[in-house]
Amino acid sequence: MRKGKWRRGLLCGTLAAMMALGACAKEDAGTSSSTNTEAAVTTEANVTNEGTETKENTTATQATTTISEATTTQEATTTQAPEQPAETAAPKTVRETMAFTLSQEASAPNCYRVELDGVREHVFTTTEYCFVESEKYFLCLDKDLAIPGDFAVNLDAIIEEIERQLDVEFQPDPQDTTTNDMSYFYNDFDPWQGLSFGGKVPIYVMAERDGYAIISVSEPTSMILGMAELLTDEAWDAFVKAHDGDVTRLDFVDYDEPIHEMTHVLTLKKCPQSQIFAEGLAVVYARSVTDALADRYPSIAETKEKHKYKEYLVGEAVNPDNAERIFCSDYTDIDFELRLAIYGYGKAFCTYLRQNYGDGFFMKLAQQVNADPRIDRGGFFPGLESYGSMMESYTETVKAAFGEDIFTKFGAWCVENNMIQK
Repeated sequence: MRKGKWRRGLLCGTLAAMMALGACAKEDAGTSSSTNTEAAVTTEANVTNEGTETKENTTATQATTTISEATTTQEATTTQAPEQPAETAAPKTVRETMAFTLSQEASAPNCYRVELDGVREHVFTTTEYCFVESEKYFLCLDKDLAIPGDFAVNLDAIIEEIERQLDVEFQPDPQDTTTNDMSYFYNDFDPWQGLSFGGKVPIYVMAERDGYAIISVSEPTSMILGMAELLTDEAWDAFVKAHDGDVTRLDFVDYDEPIHEMTHVLTLKKCPQSQIFAEGLAVVYARSVTDALADRYPSIAETKEKHKYKEYLVGEAVNPDNAERIFCSDYTDIDFELRLAIYGYGKAFCTYLRQNYGDGFFMKLAQQVNADPRIDRGGFFPGLESYGSMMESYTETVKAAFGEDIFTKFGAWCVENNMIQK
């Protein structure tokens, strides 16, 4: 249980959960310039030479750029560390602050377009609100984030692999002008106001401060990443204060989290899902996508090597007699402290379906769910008066898709394989 101020909100799209109050320091709204924009570049190289570590700093100022009414330009300048003699060891780490100019046409008044260079060893520290635009998403970066140069490259690969495995291709709709009001997370200031996403998924990477932490959340149209390993030292201190118990800082970017959340986004676009089913999909395919990409993407290989996969307590051992009842209740009838049971049951259930029906099991269920008028297209919200009856309908669609005895078989499989028995 995290400390701090909380509110009810969406967890993984259709799930009612607690989200931490964003507590970023108040910022004065910046104003875009239609003429000249300047930005500074800082490169720090920690170089080891004959056992002695030295730091060299190079600062350069980007030349001003004039933006005419007819043409807008975007330029980025990055300084390189001075070339070292042959006997000097290669730089251990490189930290670069992105330089950018405002593209009046593509940027909102308070945020800037940037591009990551794709180099894993380069870490870009944001000093302003900025974004990276890809084919299917906008990566909206908070201030004071340290982002590896290959972050967007890996996100592109992750989306493609989720689509491939689950047959859930997503094509942005340029006519979709849906926007999100993010002022709640920035003390009533929305740095992304005026930025048109054109149907692409906005991915907000948050750097929380002042003792509050953000839980990664997602819905069919957007996702928020509160990834602890991307925080600056200052933000990390605030993140730790928002937790009970010991929290160890990771020494790598754990891509399990964006894979998990993006699985929610892409599958929730196809059909509404219960808590158990949604979390089961995300847990199972986060592991599967990591395994599939690890041999081609070094940063994801590091996740495969270092990520600590959890087992979740369910409170009540699952068997042939209670499997359907528990699924239908969706664990809304248990104490909050045991709510992670949705992950345990969901992981086991989706593993079972995948083993018996292949990766096509999701679309098989989605077709059945979408054909049932009793299931709200808006999604599942535990706590609503209609939730119980909708879960009864959802349970019936699962049986219609996979057989009347699906839960009896699943419960027997759990007992036989000692799955979710505690």
